[in-house]
Amino acid sequence: MKKLIVLTLLFAPNAFANKYMDRFDLDDDGFILKREITLSGCVVRAGTFEHADKNNDGRLNGKEANDAVAYLFNKRRCPKKESIRG
Repeated sequence: MKKLIVLTLLFAPNAFANKYMDRFDLDDDGFILKREITLSGCVVRAGTFEHADKNNDGRLNGKEANDAVAYLFNKRRCPKKESIRG
């Protein structure tokens, strides 16, 4: 049972931000890049993406995206709702 819980927690972070992944992960690689956010119509202020990128790998995973909702994906920064996908 403990192994199942550990495995669930390991894979759960990407499940947290599915709606953000659906909207902003334009290349469907499981990560959100700063460029993908701006291409989606959002304004990314200097330092906000870097602050959200906790592991400093230059991309946001599901947990990082979910944690950044208040300051990176809010309505003021991302007013557009339409998707640029085909």
